[in-house]
Amino acid sequence: MMHQHYPTHETLAARPARGRSPARCLVLWWCMTGWPVAAEPGPQWAPLLAEPVMEQVDRGLGALAMTRADVRFDKNIGEPQWALGWVTNALVAVWPLAEVAEALIAVAENGEAAAWWGAAERWMELAPVEEPPVVWWPGPEDDRLAAALARFEQRMARAATGREQAFRRVAEPDRVYLAAAVLAGELATEDDEAARAVLAAAGLPRTVQERVEAEGRALDGTTTALAWLALAGEVDRAALRQAGVMAQQAAAELAEALADHDDWPDVVTVRDTELGRIVIGTTGSDVFAGEALLVLDPGGDDTYRDGPGAANGLTGPGLAVVVDLGGDDVYRADGLLGAGSALWGVAVVLDRAGDDVVQGAFLGAGSALAGAAWHEDLAGDDRYRHGVMAQGAGQVGFGFLIDRAGNDMYDVGTCGQAYAGVMGWGLLVDDAGHDRYLAGNRTKDHERNDDRFLSLAQGFAIGWRPHAGGGVAALIDRAGNDTYVADIYGQGVSYYYAAGFLLDGGGHDTYSVYQYGQGCGIHLSLGVLADAAGDDRYDGYILAQGAAHDFSVGMLFDLDGNDTYTADHHAQGRALNNAFALLVDRAGDDAYFARQREQAQGIGNSGGHRDYGSLALLVDLGGADRYSGGFSNRVITLRPLYGAAVDHERDGVAE
Repeated sequence: MMHQHYPTHETLAARPARGRSPARCLVLWWCMTGWPVAAEPGPQWAPLLAEPVMEQVDRGLGALAMTRADVRFDKNIGEPQWALGWVTNALVAVWPLAEVAEALIAVAENGEAAAWWGAAERWMELAPVEEPPVVWWPGPEDDRLAAALARFEQRMARAATGREQAFRRVAEPDRVYLAAAVLAGELATEDDEAARAVLAAAGLPRTVQERVEAEGRALDGTTTALAWLALAGEVDRAALRQAGVMAQQAAAELAEALADHDDWPDVVTVRDTELGRIVIGTTGSDVFAGEALLVLDPGGDDTYRDGPGAANGLTGPGLAVVVDLGGDDVYRADGLLGAGSALWGVAVVLDRAGDDVVQGAFLGAGSALAGAAWHEDLAGDDRYRHGVMAQGAGQVGFGFLIDRAGNDMYDVGTCGQAYAGVMGWGLLVDDAGHDRYLAGNRTKDHERNDDRFLSLAQGFAIGWRPHAGGGVAALIDRAGNDTYVADIYGQGVSYYYAAGFLLDGGGHDTYSVYQYGQGCGIHLSLGVLADAAGDDRYDGYILAQGAAHDFSVGMLFDLDGNDTYTADHHAQGRALNNAFALLVDRAGDDAYFARQREQAQGIGNSGGHRDYGSLALLVDLGGADRYSGGFSNRVITLRPLYGAAVDHERDGVAE
């Protein structure tokens, strides 16, 4: 049953690496010819592994009688039926992982929507889709609004064709089953009658829910898992991405064409089309409800309730766009899908201005399951609050949340704020402002901590162990004094053949997580946290702050500022069970505090019953630093098998 994918303490016994199954040989040409080439990030982002950094890495390795070649031990021992090729490669060749982070940063600084869609194509290893040339027929020359709408309808017709292409190989009953196998677990339908009703109203009948619940109770779920993966693999994700591109471009062009238009109707008008309703609002405060191909509103403090901007292909045409040109708006949904979410569909929300409230009981704000969803807000101090799988979340699809300005608040129960599941892309980009990110307080972490909650957020990606790897999740906040709070799994972390990134461009930031986070890879996976500048504080308890566990890679980079790191154990450059961990702080007077001195700060391990051990490095390149481990400045301190703390008094910027 798909929903039983949550992390456990189970580990894999070391064994010889095996060849890939044919299903995993999905690596496209760029993976065979080297890493993708991307523009370099801006000046504040010096290369994460610049030569001065690597010189000190080499010194630390040398003190252990090792070289960079010794870092390349084989951690790729799993045999998932599906996994991204570059993720698989980075488990062994670890250094290019920093280049992936730099490529994502460069795209964020580019700022163009097309660049983000291109990044999804690249890092999700999708074949490019050839688009035939577009010949637009003109709308009425004397009616600006009608002409803009005519062009919009033409683009959306292309998006509809792409959506049909993406799903043509999956029958309607299989679509229902595939979605139910994910959502029944996320909403815990076995124990929640209200959740059962929510799914049923969204087109997932109780009979299908009961089927996946029964499958989840089976002792051996291999057959079910492989069947689910076979169905998911029939989705043409390249065509789905292209359908998302067409819909997002349609919304952007419509907003641009009508940004200064001043001839709007006095009452809300509705027109039916083959693809769905087109609803035109007024300059006053309107209320919109129900499904629509397009809701276009010129201004006013508007309310959107259950339907606008939500694309449900199980109950309707599966295309939904909202373009709001101004006002302090409220987007609210009590059902499964909120504004900016897609289920077997394509959804776009574009809000140009205003202090908006975007909230939903479950999905929303750039979240997709077997779909493509784009939610973009150009200005204002906004509040996002959702229950599950929201705020830049994707599984078998693509979720984007782009917020261009303002002091924003993001609150999600679980699986959000840049979350990616199997075959998923989840992205949250915030360009400016002092922002707050809160994740948790919904799903108890019963397996480890009854008094804690699973966050699975803030740059978190997860696979379905042992059957399939996960996707790519990235939370990128470019500026401001930001606060990140998560509980279990958050802040640049991933689980099972996946990649999670949290990349913060500047400001005095605070990061808080309890377990598994802050640049942490767990069970054959990759996690990165990078912060460009500011006096930052990192608070964690266990397996945090550049940590890795069980054939994984975890990295934390802080480029500038006087920073403070606090944890209990298994933190601050800590690797265990055949993993590689790296914490690099490039400059500033820093403090590293860990309650258990011999379980943190540049510590590996011997491997125990495994075939080989772990390797960990803590590298500090500048400032007068303090370590609870008792290390001195300007020395290399060897740590237990196999690790080192390297303190070097030189500015980390390349010379």
